[in-house]
Amino acid sequence: MEGRTKFILLFVIAQFVGLLAVLLMGIWMGKYLGGFAWYTGSPTKFNYHPFFLTLGLIFIYGDAILVYRLFNTQNKLTIKIVHTVLQFAALLFTITGVQAVFSAHADTGSANLYSIHGWIGITTVFMFALQFTMGFFFYLFPGVSDSLKTWYMSAHRYWGVAIFVMAIATALIGSMEEVGFKIPDYNTRTAQAYVVNFMAMSLVVFGWLVTYLVSKPEYKRDASGYANMDAQS
Repeated sequence: MEGRTKFILLFVIAQFVGLLAVLLMGIWMGKYLGGFAWYTGSPTKFNYHPFFLTLGLIFIYGDAILVYRLFNTQNKLTIKIVHTVLQFAALLFTITGVQAVFSAHADTGSANLYSIHGWIGITTVFMFALQFTMGFFFYLFPGVSDSLKTWYMSAHRYWGVAIFVMAIATALIGSMEEVGFKIPDYNTRTAQAYVVNFMAMSLVVFGWLVTYLVSKPEYKRDASGYANMDAQS
């Protein structure tokens, strides 16, 4: 299969499984765990947390990673803006999702950041916010020299993928934590258990595809465009 055709096919599959993960998370929170409502004392305010983090910090963020590969011959400034807009959208969903869990815990008097999920999760969110801020400064803020942009590029690429992987790991840990809290009959293979399991597997497959597509040299920008990106980003 020709390289570009293979990329598009894998990208489309990634979109399908990524959206499936978001949909199944929405079904889990909406159908099985009570739905969504944001008011003081709401028993379902928490449900915004896993849904918004899955949508923002995994699906939208994953697509933001891939835009330079998807539009590998288009104008670089245009793609940079698309990348930033997607990252900003992911950041907004992330902040709202984190606010939801802290607010829900405050309503019930529950502790924050005591679990492995909480520790890894808040680290991931902090690193994502830092990654966004550093990327904005180096690549959109006027006056930054080309040498500084080139110097930071390898770190920006590495941490972009590392944070994405951390987000998926955090989601999987958090899902199992929620299963322990909310699904006492999980081992009886109920419909809810299948929704959770297929959601988790969709996250894993989405992670495989995004990291594969972003790591393959042949899917980078064309030789002249990519060389220019190294020099100008």
